[in-house]
Amino acid sequence: MNMSNESVQWYIFVGVLLVSVAASGAFLKHTWFAPVHLQLLGGVAAGPLVLGIVDLDFVKNAKLLEIASEIAVIISLYAAGVKMRVSLGSRRWIAPLVLASVTMFLTVAFTAVLGSWLFSLSLPAAILLGAVLAPTDPVLADKIQVEHPRDDDRLRQSLTGEAGMNDGTAFPFVLLAVGLSNPQLHELGPCFLNWLAVDVIWKVLGGLSFGAAAGYTLGTSILWVRAKTGKHEGSEEILAMGLIAIVYGVALLINTYAFLAVFAAAVSLRRIEIVSLKQSKINPPPEQPVIKTETPARKERTDAAFLREQTDVGSALEKIAQVFLVVVVGVLLTTERFLYWQFWVFAFAMLFVVRPLAVMATLHTRSIDRTQRYLIAWFGVRGIGTIYYLSHAISLGVDNSLSGEMTILIGCSLATIMLSILLHGTSDTPLMRWYTERAEAGMAESR
Repeated sequence: MNMSNESVQWYIFVGVLLVSVAASGAFLKHTWFAPVHLQLLGGVAAGPLVLGIVDLDFVKNAKLLEIASEIAVIISLYAAGVKMRVSLGSRRWIAPLVLASVTMFLTVAFTAVLGSWLFSLSLPAAILLGAVLAPTDPVLADKIQVEHPRDDDRLRQSLTGEAGMNDGTAFPFVLLAVGLSNPQLHELGPCFLNWLAVDVIWKVLGGLSFGAAAGYTLGTSILWVRAKTGKHEGSEEILAMGLIAIVYGVALLINTYAFLAVFAAAVSLRRIEIVSLKQSKINPPPEQPVIKTETPARKERTDAAFLREQTDVGSALEKIAQVFLVVVVGVLLTTERFLYWQFWVFAFAMLFVVRPLAVMATLHTRSIDRTQRYLIAWFGVRGIGTIYYLSHAISLGVDNSLSGEMTILIGCSLATIMLSILLHGTSDTPLMRWYTERAEAGMAESR
């Protein structure tokens, strides 16, 4: 077998990186240097900036980047949603809904203004820049999201819910920018009626509704089959991927936002356990249950085991996707993007001005205290979702209609992602540790 030196180098590099990330996880757990930093540095080392083992062009390889980032986001949305043990009608959804709608809209607007001011971008390019950078990322925000299904912390639930929903609610603004750049690429309709009716209302509400119904229906059906057969060993990973593929595929088929559908389906899966808990309280098990009779308590244990499997599988798949995509982000860093200081000014403004202003201006609810609001304002992690939206826009043909501004759009996006990985990856562990200790101290004083 003959292999080129580049291929051999690539295999060795990937192997060393994966082993290093896995082996250093426990050691780096309590340090400021996180595994995601190692992944990013590994990508930079493999890219044209250092060794040149891998060379990716954002525009030429847009379809590859779109597919890879799409898979990573889908898996992360499923992993995040299945941990959200919150009833669909709970007031705990208010903060995530505000963050994923009003806050995100304001972030798009602020970002567009910033891009126009710094780089004199056209209106379509400015809106596209805001749209791809507005959503927070479920892939890179695992340390600040819900840790397990019984985690009822308002801060973690708000950040998890926001990341789960705004990866879909950003889509209308991406399509708006594409349509403004060239009406032939995406039809907006007279007075934007087609965009408003289809891209905003139908695709958002349809994705959420279909996902919620599909998740609950598929989940209950799987549990019914398992109760009849009593065997399911070794099928957890296949089952998770199958659930994701079915929901995502059908959501695309009916022309809705599939990201929202997958997240809603995962949340709806967790709802099965909530329903079982309520039923077990209404119908407690008899003192001497009949053999082979599925009592409410036994059904509750079965449901919990199924959802625990899906949570574990989702988290494992999410870690694999994160390693690959963060390395890709590092590979995309070129000398021009690294040395162009305006990109880094823009990135600093995004993290320290745009996100905090948007959150502080819109998030006013009694369920979120001042400390939680400050932390939400800081943890606007950008990452793989941005890669997906920008590559998707390029795949639609926006690189031709905005050819003179693509360098700026790509440079600003990558600089913001890298700065987010560095700063949020450094601060998430100490800040969340401080927040947890503060919350526990407050609970102790109240007793």
